[in-house]
Amino acid sequence: MFIERVDYRSEKDIPGGFDTLYQDYVPVYRVMVGGMSEVWACLERRSGRLVAVKRLLPHAMEEWRSAGAGYYEAYALRSVRHPNVLEFLEKRYDGGAICLITEFIAGINLAHFLNTWQLPIQGWLDIADQLLSGLEALHHAGVVHGDIKPDNIMLMQTREENFQVKLLDFGLAIPLGLEWQREHAEAEVPPDVMATAEYVAPELLRGKAPSVQSDLYAFAQTMYHCINGEPAFQSSDLQSLLQMQVNDDIIPLYEMRDDVPEIVWTWLAPMLEKNPDLRTPSVTAARNSLSRLRDQLACEMIETIE
Repeated sequence: MFIERVDYRSEKDIPGGFDTLYQDYVPVYRVMVGGMSEVWACLERRSGRLVAVKRLLPHAMEEWRSAGAGYYEAYALRSVRHPNVLEFLEKRYDGGAICLITEFIAGINLAHFLNTWQLPIQGWLDIADQLLSGLEALHHAGVVHGDIKPDNIMLMQTREENFQVKLLDFGLAIPLGLEWQREHAEAEVPPDVMATAEYVAPELLRGKAPSVQSDLYAFAQTMYHCINGEPAFQSSDLQSLLQMQVNDDIIPLYEMRDDVPEIVWTWLAPMLEKNPDLRTPSVTAARNSLSRLRDQLACEMIETIE
């Protein structure tokens, strides 16, 4: 992510142009540009507060219509009000481009955090609990996120010097239970899978639609990356990486780091089963197991001190 400061006097000076949106939101700086969209920090004229405007890039509109990516993003955001989920404000159209206006998050992206800092295991488990809490609210609202990964998680510093987690980027979200047949579902690794290779569930690579179980798998791969410092599977070749997700066993965390208790892996491993039917059945079950794990670690710490 990068920040590009701007000082535009009118909508005509803005790269790509703001149209009617400029009547209500004044761009301050462009936060990032991705393959399908860009995100601007804007001042809301009515309130004076800083908000985020995610705008689909003009060249991506046709791809968006044909692929359906992002079709349920506004629906997903509108469906949930939760402290660990990005707050949705409104959906607008600007010069033919779809714009989603949300709260502005003053924090650090988890992917960037991982490049610089490491937390003790208790810190990662707190982040895991918050992430599961937001994901639980999403599933209860009937929405599958579809792309859980460090890039889609923000950390905000609280007054208590802890982190508040925010789950964002619902561009691949779909209604819970939605099924489809991928165009290339007969291939062992279909080329039209849009989730991120390091965290994508094996069944998605076999043509299945995202589900509660695929969200849990991506969450568990994300936490493995956080605790281990590196993803479970790595390769410079995309197809090799996808084959690893389908076929290779994951090395237990306690074998990668001797400071990680084995019981942490006992909690995480069921979410990383290749077969989704064998995984932890729900986010609620994962949270309950995590609560027991944290209690056990706290008791062991007290016994060690005594």
